[in-house]
Amino acid sequence: MDDSVLRVDPAQLASAAGDIDVIVHRLEQALVGAGRTLPVEPAGRDEVSVAAAHSFTEVARRFGADTATGIRELRKIAAVLRAQGDGFAADEEAAARGLRA
Repeated sequence: MDDSVLRVDPAQLASAAGDIDVIVHRLEQALVGAGRTLPVEPAGRDEVSVAAAHSFTEVARRFGADTATGIRELRKIAAVLRAQGDGFAADEEAAARGLRA
């Protein structure tokens, strides 16, 4: 027989979502702050300097885009946690009302 029990605390889900929001905010601040400094200017006009600067700048651009995607995904996760907590709390309240009736 399986003795596993599902325990859901909507307040803990909301708290976890809030923690994710804090992380997202910090990531956004870091990305915005670093974004201005990530592109690299060539050290000279020679082909190697220009190619290296272009390569570093392209990596920085992709890093920014990937980080922005990660931020959007974390926001989605926080929203799902909130929705699941709210839904669970609403279902529990409906069940309790049914038992009281």
